[in-house]
Amino acid sequence: MALWTCATCGAQFPDSVNPPTACPICEDERQFVGWSGQAFLTREELARKHRLVGRDDLGLTGIGMEPSFAIGQRALLVPDGDGCVMWDCIPLATDEAIQHVAALGGLLRTGGHFAGATVLHYARGADGKGALLTGDIAQVTMDRRFVSFMYSYPNYMPLNAAAVRRIASVVEPLAFDRVYGAWWGRNIASGAKAAFAASVARYLAAIA
Repeated sequence: MALWTCATCGAQFPDSVNPPTACPICEDERQFVGWSGQAFLTREELARKHRLVGRDDLGLTGIGMEPSFAIGQRALLVPDGDGCVMWDCIPLATDEAIQHVAALGGLLRTGGHFAGATVLHYARGADGKGALLTGDIAQVTMDRRFVSFMYSYPNYMPLNAAAVRRIASVVEPLAFDRVYGAWWGRNIASGAKAAFAASVARYLAAIA
């Protein structure tokens, strides 16, 4: 029996003798099946070919994989009381990484992503000015001055106006000066509240 991980999206599947016949994440219209076909790696193969690295990302500890795997996101550890919230996830967990996180106080376990997707408001972040961890709900753009919104990033399907307005209405009451995106360095370091509002207006104008 082996734990199988999709090579394209990084989703993990229950242990079985043979790999899954398909990945429902990749077959969703928001994702895609790898150009060479569906492929799965066992946990052991994944650990042999990749390693976990931890480093600072604008004041928070990030954990990612090298070389990059699947969609290449990194997770962030957000201090919370005597433990941490792990924001976003990565496809590999090693004993060393688990021990390191445990030494920081361990994790609070939550659900989320896709239907019911969430953002995290870290009120004590950014030196008390507040931070928003958005994952791919509001993706930090390459110039790191705006965020944008997509139903599917790999397949370039924009998010509809009603959904963007709902995101904006949820975020509007929150105090924050910084936004952390889903990938290393894809953050808005300061002035993020105004940048978020400007991003919503810019996006809605573009799809109007």
